[in-house]
Amino acid sequence: MTDLWQLEQDGVDIRALRPGTTVIVETDNSRYRFVTLLEPLTVLVKGGAMFPDQAIVQLVGATIGSTVKIGWILVGLRIEMYLGPMCIRSSPVRSVKVETAAPSRWRSVHPEVVD
Repeated sequence: MTDLWQLEQDGVDIRALRPGTTVIVETDNSRYRFVTLLEPLTVLVKGGAMFPDQAIVQLVGATIGSTVKIGWILVGLRIEMYLGPMCIRSSPVRSVKVETAAPSRWRSVHPEVVD
């Protein structure tokens, strides 16, 4: 079972997380589940009214007014993200939890050549 821990800080820099890491965010109005992908600010998201199904978005960062902290999700600020050309902002974040990514279990499969 993967260890789920509450951040002691007020947020997380998505760019610092390994691909496959899950971030659970509670906002004033919604609950989101983000999964980091290979590109630093590209994440899989599910939750809230906008994302009943999983979608790939570009996470901009934490916003307050016109100020943005790129790549961050911070308690008290909104999350700004893009789904294609559409900008989406969450309600203010109440909590952030990070689930550590499980180690990758890739296998190299080399079919044997038979003459």
